Amino acid sequence: MVHYHKTPELSVSSVFKLRPEELQLFFERRHNICPENRGEKRECLIILEHVGLNAGLLDKLATDAETGIIGDVKDIARRKKFFGQNNRSLPTVRSYLSILWDQFQDFFNQLLLVFATLYLVLSFWSDVPYMWLEAVSIYFAVLFAALIGSLCDYGKERQFLNLRGEIMKESCTVLRGQYGTTQSVLVNDLVVGDVLMLQAGDRVPADCVLIEEMDMTVDEKAYYPDRADAPRA
Repeated sequence: MVHYHKTPELSVSSVFKLRPEELQLFFERRHNICPENRGEKRECLIILEHVGLNAGLLDKLATDAETGIIGDVKDIARRKKFFGQNNRSLPTVRSYLSILWDQFQDFFNQLLLVFATLYLVLSFWSDVPYMWLEAVSIYFAVLFAALIGSLCDYGKERQFLNLRGEIMKESCTVLRGQYGTTQSVLVNDLVVGDVLMLQAGDRVPADCVLIEEMDMTVDEKAYYPDRADAPRA
């Protein structure tokens, strides 16, 4: 059971009534694990009750379920300064030398190198002429296979660069302004308090709290490979 202790208000004139470290409690994995005992709530739901459920959370973040945040330049800058920017983790690309080195970590390649080394050592005491050439040929064969394999793997790694570009350009629909106008913004431009409008097939662009849904199902296989599509209510 988690014990949520609300910290003192930031100030009388503060726009936000929830600190970043408090908001982070909602999305910690240990607070989102389903309890083993039937009838118990997830700890994130208990924390949500302590802040006044969705209505209380929206109020503490100075946003509205129907219209979203104010969304002007000053408001966006204030939210980014207080809560931070929405930075998404991007796939990393390994260097070619790193991929080449991994080729030599393969068990069969290492086994061939051991045999080639033994063959080379034995050739020094052998009367067979040019016996060392067979050991050298094994070395070259392993090196050639490693080069070809690493080139193929490096080509796959380069494809991740295109994926990074797509992630950086990904946009989503939010509600902003006095009348709650729908706007399309880049994922990196999302701020705490934004009300997202998700459609079928959309990827959830940030840690969110569900306000309203209708027959919503989430594909969580990317995070939990052994879990089927999970309904959200």
